[in-house]
Amino acid sequence: MPKTNVLLDPLFENRALKGLILCATSNCTRVVTILGTNIIGLVATGLAIAANQSSFQRTRKLKETVLGAGEDARKTIRKVTEAMNQMQKLLLPYDPKTCDLLNSTSRQLGRESRVIRNFDRKNERSINKAIQIS
Repeated sequence: MPKTNVLLDPLFENRALKGLILCATSNCTRVVTILGTNIIGLVATGLAIAANQSSFQRTRKLKETVLGAGEDARKTIRKVTEAMNQMQKLLLPYDPKTCDLLNSTSRQLGRESRVIRNFDRKNERSINKAIQIS
């Protein structure tokens, strides 16, 4: 059998070229698949981060609402208590029984104000931890 130059053989060149094209197409498909998967992953991650940020904002707003309501209640109680104390001073010479009633009511309101303050302080830490975890 005569020795032929493999590079000059047209039949061999076509086979080699087809193999090279098949190999390149196969690699190209893999690269496109990997890139597509990565892009889908990045988009999904972006959506998850956006949803988490939205949830975080709603949680912070809820915290501000709850703690703000407690603060508003304490301010209202303080104003009512101050008004009741002024009423006591005016009524003391005329109606001591009503003054005693006003005094006990203002003390009870003071206790409730402290309960609200303690609730806010105690639960603010828990709310902050929950926000950090989420």
